[in-house]
Amino acid sequence: MKYLDLTGLQYFYKKYIKTLGSAAKQAVANNLTTTAAGSVLDARQGKTLSDKIASETKTLNSEIKTINTSLGNIQAFAVKTVNISKPNTWEDQVIKFPKAFTKAPCVIVQAQTGQNDTSVWADAITTTQFTLKKYRPTASAFALQVIAIGL
Repeated sequence: MKYLDLTGLQYFYKKYIKTLGSAAKQAVANNLTTTAAGSVLDARQGKTLSDKIASETKTLNSEIKTINTSLGNIQAFAVKTVNISKPNTWEDQVIKFPKAFTKAPCVIVQAQTGQNDTSVWADAITTTQFTLKKYRPTASAFALQVIAIGL
């Protein structure tokens, strides 16, 4: 039988015992209910926690699917370039949805301009498109954010 010499013991202590620090002297809790300070969690609880996370993720994904089904669907997209041909004039532009809805959705539009007095709204909404009503005091193009929620 081999024994560790003093150098071997010092190495073992430094590498394995000292790194444990005060955790080596704490009570071990093999449950997920202990709230007492100074306890460490038993490694067997890792599997329990992993299983709970997987179960909650599965439930959450199912609920998201239910919400999407009950709402019909939600589309959010950007129109990178909205042109204005004449400043200080109301103009129309047809915007198509990336995917058709089963019923005409509720549409929210937001101009991204960095300039005051630009106005936009959605009108004549169908399952495949809407008419963007737009006004701008200048003829410079701008971007548009769209959220459409199927009902």
